[in-house]
Amino acid sequence: MSDIPTFMRLPHVPEGHPRAGEVEIGLVGLPWDGGTSNRPGARHAPRALRDASTMIRAQHPVTGLRPFEARRIADLGDVGTSRA
Repeated sequence: MSDIPTFMRLPHVPEGHPRAGEVEIGLVGLPWDGGTSNRPGARHAPRALRDASTMIRAQHPVTGLRPFEARRIADLGDVGTSRA
């Protein structure tokens, strides 16, 4: 069994999670096709960005900084969309 894909393999902390108040930096996805005219599909970008971000390394190769250890960062999921 595998977990849901998250941005940069960060922990997934959804709204209402007991640890939600501990998150210092939260990343959210915004599915939105409003800026497209004849090629919709941008609403799938949050998932595509999460998939691509799995290649980001936890440590910067030059400075040696490890930002995920310096702050409590989490993927908070996608922002809900309204349907008219």
